[in-house]
Amino acid sequence: MEDIAFKYPKKIFRALLIGAMVVAIGWGVITWNSQKAFSLWETQVTFIIQPIFNYATNRAERLVGFAFAPFFERMEELGNKPSQD
Repeated sequence: MEDIAFKYPKKIFRALLIGAMVVAIGWGVITWNSQKAFSLWETQVTFIIQPIFNYATNRAERLVGFAFAPFFERMEELGNKPSQD
């Protein structure tokens, strides 16, 4: 799901965020509670944006793993084991 969510065009994300804002503002006006509206907005934004952060984090971890693989192999050849802390 993370790969699919990251490849959506920017227009779709913008529409989702604007729609979430309209819903949160509407909820705040209906309930006359701005704190509930802000909480709803925060929850919606987290739900929409989280797959993007997950994809970027996983990709960065893979790239760092590829970059340091020769270093770790060389350390193992010399008899040192990299720390896994």
